[in-house]
Amino acid sequence: MTKIKDFILRKAEHSSWLFLAFWCCVFILYIPAYQGGFYEDFLGFLDNHKRLTLWESVTRQTSGMYQGLLFFQQVCISLFGTHPIPWFLLFTGLHAFTAVCIVRFCKGLFDLWQTGYPQLTVLTGVLFWLLTPLAVETVNWKACSHYMIGMIFLFSILKWVTDYLVLPRRSILLKIVGTYILSLTFLELFYLTPVFVLLLLVALIYCRKPLPVNARKAGLSLLLPMIVLWCLYYWALQTITGRTLARINSLSELLDPLLLLAKLNKYIVHIYFMEYFLPASGKASIYRFLGLPPVAVTFGVFLVIAVLFLIIRMRKAKPGQQIASLLFLMFLISLMFILPMWFFELFPYQGSRYFYFPGAFGYLLLAMLIFRIPWSKLRYTVALLYLCCSVCGTMYLVNNIRAAAITSNKLMDSFKWDNAGDVLLLDLPIFYRGIGIMGAGDPSNFAYHLDILRNR
Repeated sequence: MTKIKDFILRKAEHSSWLFLAFWCCVFILYIPAYQGGFYEDFLGFLDNHKRLTLWESVTRQTSGMYQGLLFFQQVCISLFGTHPIPWFLLFTGLHAFTAVCIVRFCKGLFDLWQTGYPQLTVLTGVLFWLLTPLAVETVNWKACSHYMIGMIFLFSILKWVTDYLVLPRRSILLKIVGTYILSLTFLELFYLTPVFVLLLLVALIYCRKPLPVNARKAGLSLLLPMIVLWCLYYWALQTITGRTLARINSLSELLDPLLLLAKLNKYIVHIYFMEYFLPASGKASIYRFLGLPPVAVTFGVFLVIAVLFLIIRMRKAKPGQQIASLLFLMFLISLMFILPMWFFELFPYQGSRYFYFPGAFGYLLLAMLIFRIPWSKLRYTVALLYLCCSVCGTMYLVNNIRAAAITSNKLMDSFKWDNAGDVLLLDLPIFYRGIGIMGAGDPSNFAYHLDILRNR
């Protein structure tokens, strides 16, 4: 057993082997759902590709600030059409590569702190994230590529920042700025990039870590271009779309601290405890309890005390504990970033894409907590049990996706009345156990699916 573990850890030191291992895990787990993910917003991408040129699709005003995403999607549609296998390989590959980027960032962080790299702990945390049921919507739905690409950009930038702070080369700075420019056109995760860079620099200075470079000067070189680019993006967003904020469910929620604390409660439970597989009544009871003002206030007070304790203790803590504190702060910031988003309480699948990013920090912290258990057998047992629960939940959702995709395909392939004049459909399936099929909000929705997905 020890030889197997040593072999795995040795191979995991190479990014290419690690990527192949992650991709094989995701491929095997998700293969039953390879036909899924062609629904809702993705049909809009297909429709744009059918009606518009690439330039028109990317530059029209309604495209907003997602030019990179639109270009990527339109190129992929030109290459793959609606053939499920290349899409499946692409999205599972993106998910695996995102996991590699998280591992590389963690290694860079421990190297920057000049302390031992807990490879097994990091790999366990990344496996929790790689195989979590909360990743299924992002990996399956073909409209979610920007969540993975946005994370690849962000964690790549953070890894290069750790490299730059050790050896400030202009080539590294150019990679950081160039990648940040690209990230502006995909997903709003770029809002957090300068925040995390600033947090990393403050943590280094606060913990009095010796660096070959002046952290303040390096910070100015890193942060100033990002701030300028962020301001240009904000100006362009207002000019092109007339909006000041994107992806906001309700501005009133942002002004209600009790609602925000209650939501934060739900998010933490949602990431760690998989309550979304419970019956609707059980979930409603849990969410109702977490939303009670005394519970929300108690949680808020506990959270403030925990953050203050970590910050005060951080300076004198061991390097590994300092890094864990930094990841905890990043986890909280990433949760606060998604507070204005929609929270879908009914289904275990829909809306889980919002937890794809904060889950990366959350599961790393969980692995660090598990590996603090003093007894190695108990430590490995707890980690393995949690991983098994995650895999079982993912398999359940993947099988639901498979059933939903089969239903959708059979509906379209068995329709025989294309030229029969008016056809009355008595019912249309919108969801199968939370997995989107084709929606019935528009009476012509079925005809739209036939047109976009079958050219009929």
